[in-house]
Amino acid sequence: MTDILRTLLFLNIQGSVLVVLLLLLKRVIQKSFSGRAQRNLWLFAAIVFLLPVWNLIPENTAPSIILPYYSENIFTYETPDNTAAVWEMPDEKLVTDVDASVKNIDYRSIVLSVWGAGAGLFLILNISGYVIFLTKKRRRSENITDNEFSGILQSLDIKSKIRLRQCDDVDSPMLTGVFYPVVYIPKKSLAENELTHIYNHELTHYKHKDLPIKWFVCVINAINWFNPCMYFVMKNLNEACEIYCDETVTKNMDDDRKKQYMNTILNLVAKK
Repeated sequence: MTDILRTLLFLNIQGSVLVVLLLLLKRVIQKSFSGRAQRNLWLFAAIVFLLPVWNLIPENTAPSIILPYYSENIFTYETPDNTAAVWEMPDEKLVTDVDASVKNIDYRSIVLSVWGAGAGLFLILNISGYVIFLTKKRRRSENITDNEFSGILQSLDIKSKIRLRQCDDVDSPMLTGVFYPVVYIPKKSLAENELTHIYNHELTHYKHKDLPIKWFVCVINAINWFNPCMYFVMKNLNEACEIYCDETVTKNMDDDRKKQYMNTILNLVAKK
């Protein structure tokens, strides 16, 4: 139990240090790195909260810190050269005038329980909220077919089945579903070139596997729900995914088409 809490503490310290560094250098990163690099950088920042870096350091290059151990009147200290020094302690009580009920409280169990409950609640709220959201959208939408949508699927070499649905309570398009992907578009009149930009944008998100990545980071966020740095990771990862998507879609466009694309996306995002 102590090992779990200690590991969680160290993981959060190393992850938080990296996140603070990335936030301080955010403007430099945005100017110097591509959207793909930015997304991968924030994804790596999330993974650092799971990766025990100290275990990768060879033992002979870093002194080990071994906590003293005592039992009743024997005090043992293990030295770095694996020898042990033992001292006899007096036969008197080490702790006096402490209420027995207070001594019996296992604070580590309480902390571990609170952490586990917080992580479980975080996941339950996010998953249930997402399921409710998808259920409502499905009830208020209908399947449609569009040759332009099918053509873009082929041009992006996407073999998976992705459904296209038109919904009357969404103002902007969205890609949902990790295992059963669906692209929702508003039930309103859109110009052909706007639909083309929308389809390219949403299907590029699918091509980049942005949804599975976001859910993976969401699980890491649940584990570290108490750390504000993880929420900054989620926010910046979402932004980086959008930047990467836009860069990919507009890569081979001329200036006029880029302007049309960006206007379409920005107008739809403003209605969210």
